[in-house]
Amino acid sequence: EADLKANEAFSVRYGLNRYDVSYFEKFVFNDRPNADGTARIGEIASRNNGKVITTHQADIVFRHDVRAIKNTFVAGAEWLNDYETDRRLAFNPSQGFTAEGISRLVPAPGRPNQGAVLNAVNSFDPSVQPIVRLNGMITSLDTPSAKVIVDQERAGYYASYRAGLLQDRLQLSAGVRREKVETERTAVLSGVRSTSEVADTTTSFGVNYEFVRGFTAFASRSESFIPTTGSTVTGGLVRPGEAQPLPPESGSGIELGMKVSLPDNTVTGTVSYFALKREDISTRDLDRARSDPRNADPNAPDGVAFPFLVNFLKPAGEAEVEGLDAELLWSPSNRLQLLFSATHYLRAEFTNMTPLLTTGRLPNAANPAAAGVTRVNAPVSINGTRLPRTPDWSLSTWAKYTFAAQPVRGLSLGVGLQYRSEYVLFGAASPGTGSDDPYSTYDFRDFKAGSYALVDLAIGYPLKVWSKPIHLNFTVKNVLDKEYLGGTYTFGEPRRFALTARFDF
Repeated sequence: EADLKANEAFSVRYGLNRYDVSYFEKFVFNDRPNADGTARIGEIASRNNGKVITTHQADIVFRHDVRAIKNTFVAGAEWLNDYETDRRLAFNPSQGFTAEGISRLVPAPGRPNQGAVLNAVNSFDPSVQPIVRLNGMITSLDTPSAKVIVDQERAGYYASYRAGLLQDRLQLSAGVRREKVETERTAVLSGVRSTSEVADTTTSFGVNYEFVRGFTAFASRSESFIPTTGSTVTGGLVRPGEAQPLPPESGSGIELGMKVSLPDNTVTGTVSYFALKREDISTRDLDRARSDPRNADPNAPDGVAFPFLVNFLKPAGEAEVEGLDAELLWSPSNRLQLLFSATHYLRAEFTNMTPLLTTGRLPNAANPAAAGVTRVNAPVSINGTRLPRTPDWSLSTWAKYTFAAQPVRGLSLGVGLQYRSEYVLFGAASPGTGSDDPYSTYDFRDFKAGSYALVDLAIGYPLKVWSKPIHLNFTVKNVLDKEYLGGTYTFGEPRRFALTARFDF
């Protein structure tokens, strides 16, 4: 990145970022949880994934004071290209695969644990006996069974204005952004290509007021949008041209709080309340599906085929989040820094969602033996269901000490702790996209990930090469190699190491 200043009033900033990563994913859960809260090993395929993200950003900044008002104008553009190759790999059906803790060869392909003998994950403990290690899950792979290329381009144009009054104690800001997202998805083997294009304009407003020296109250409101995938109608009987792309989701949020900055910056911190709302979430249109003649079935109790032969989706769902956020940085000396942050969700739930349907009673903690008792097309409301991956508490602390005496002058040591309380993994999420099967007989709201704590370490050291500063930093994440659930089906990242170098010139 570069910051070029022509004079005190005019400057230009430019930044370039390139992120290039590839990974081989050996193990993917591909099955639903059992009624007792455990999940079977459901691996039927693995994947080779490569991703390259390139981002360019340029800003023009103009500052001009008019009497007692300090005016700052910013105009800029951002361009991002996300190019991803995703190659699915199938098991060799003649050999199967082995896993630690299992004395027999597990047949493949298919789900190897249909009898529920091996439960690799349960609601509160990822390591149910027998222990299954990810690095032992595969012994042989077939030729690539599928390869998909996704090429996405984002172009954003924005402008903002900030006014400083009362000797900059009062600051007012406003901004507008226009963003366009184009996505092209290509199945290499079949040659099938699909494209989508969405665009939207969002705004933001904010005010900061330092009512007492070192104490600033603030309030802000912002908008956002999320491109969606999928169509308004799906199924084998969809007519050509009938399906249309779903519109993007929209979002808005407010934040109210206070910033503290004591003299010499020995203590800085923020405490805030936030409220977010997502709208236009893709949700199923059951009324339209029931009335469509393609779903008629005279042999069904209610005259409707189940599952539906044609499914309809509409942008009507909502989700609401409220919470508290706090961050405090204390520097008792220029060598010691202590950082604490916390987020507490007061509310995080789906609202205004179309009920899901089930062909059986929902087995859950209160009714574990309900499986097999048939209720045809019984609606299941998910309004009020907890949003997935929203723990009640997320806490983190970090301590850093920098040595001032020779021979280790400038050497810094840091240790951190991250904690997350238990949270719902599914929450009957994504009913519109089908990533969690809306026709399942399982109640995903009872399937949770347990709480966990992770320890991180960091070592930093400054150098000079040809009189230019170089900052080296070596980090160890998840030092204790804690095994935990970090997503819906997958384990979190194990112990990992990183060495970074930053050059200033």
